[in-house]
Order: sequence, then C-alpha cells, then structure tokens
Amino acid sequence: GPKIRALREARAWKLEPCAARLGISVSYLSQIESNQRPATQRVLLALVDTFGVAVETLDVGGDQRLVADLREAAAESAPGEPALPLSELRRAALHAPGLVRRYLDIKARGRL
Repeated sequence: GPKIRALREARAWKLEPCAARLGISVSYLSQIESNQRPATQRVLLALVDTFGVAVETLDVGGDQRLVADLREAAAESAPGEPALPLSELRRAALHAPGLVRRYLDIKARGRL
C-alpha cells in the first residue's frame, strides 16, 4: 500500500487519474494504498506497467520479512513482557516502513 501511494505521489498523480490508468475504481485504489485490500495479479501487472517499475519493487515478501524482523527485535527488546500483537507489528511495518527500518538499524547497531 504505502509503496503504491509513494509511487503515485512521486508523480503528483491524484487518485482519480491514477485509478483510471490502472483500470480500477478510486475506492479500490484507496483501499490498496491503505492496506485494506490486496492488489490482484491483474492489478499488480497494471501497477508495474503504469509506474514502469520492476515487480520486485512491489514485492509483498519484503513487507513480510520486515514484520518478521520487527517481531524478533520487539521480543528481544522486552524479555519477560507480553509479546506485541502481530496485528500491531504488521500495521507498523505496512504503514511506517521507514520508521521500522530505522528502528531495526538502530537496534542492530546496539543503540537500543
């Protein structure tokens, strides 16, 4: 979601014209960008063509790895405390991936 929004905003495209280029509704594009609905295979291919990016740019696996790394780091940061809910970690990784990467980088350097 955030990756798609960032690509759209980098081109200064509004939702309506972008959705038209993709052949989907504005509502569906908005839901994809806010991680409320996944992009179908057809939409993924349209995103690749429309934005001129490699499919790896939109790789969901990277988000899943980020969630796994965050889960592990959060568990190490608070031993003996209840684990953070996976849904909360997913939201953080999906909606603030830059912040999560920065946290993981700082943690890896031993600053936390």
